Amino acid sequence: MKKINKVSAIILSITLILGMAGPTATFAATDPGLGAAATFSIIAQTAITGTGTISGDVGINSTGAGITALTAGNVGGTIYSTDGVAPGLAILAPAVQANLSTANDNISGQGSTASIGPALDGLTLTPGVYDIGAGRLNGGVLTLNGPGTYIFRASSDLVSSGSINLTNGARACDVYFQVNTLATINGASFVGTIIAGTGVHFGSGVALDGRALALGGDVTLLNNTI
Repeated sequence: MKKINKVSAIILSITLILGMAGPTATFAATDPGLGAAATFSIIAQTAITGTGTISGDVGINSTGAGITALTAGNVGGTIYSTDGVAPGLAILAPAVQANLSTANDNISGQGSTASIGPALDGLTLTPGVYDIGAGRLNGGVLTLNGPGTYIFRASSDLVSSGSINLTNGARACDVYFQVNTLATINGASFVGTIIAGTGVHFGSGVALDGRALALGGDVTLLNNTI
């Protein structure tokens, strides 16, 4: 009996060691932290054109003349520019762009949960970091299921004419799209914070539950709600 117990103990020890050493890591997404950029619905570098209903702050790094059509009456927060020219009399703090760049770098540095797409239609995903190539939502529905952070990294453009369904505790404020170049958002609605390298362009009447933040380039509106 003592010999059997000794053998059992050895087997248990080996099992535990193998279990601890096994390749079980799947990378979970963590919130990148927007810092001073968190209150902004729109950030652009060169221009903000068109109009809509914007709930948060709006900021542009070029002169106030780079904002056309959008007025303080359309914006629930404050309009900021780098020189305080109307319609953005408030001065944009350097920390806003700096914090946005830091968040973008944080997203780039996170481990990938999976490479998927580029077509996202019909997928149901749980929280994680997803590399989507030239991401496309071609009129279908992407379902995000469960609480946690969702990060989607597009290696070039992101184009959407579909929608995103949030289920079982998934929240728009926990969804991030990192787009290396241009994000073009059509259809009726979209969800998440878009951080784009060369701009964010909206089709007519699109409602975004999130933010349109351009590291470079412009944000183009067409009677949108953000």
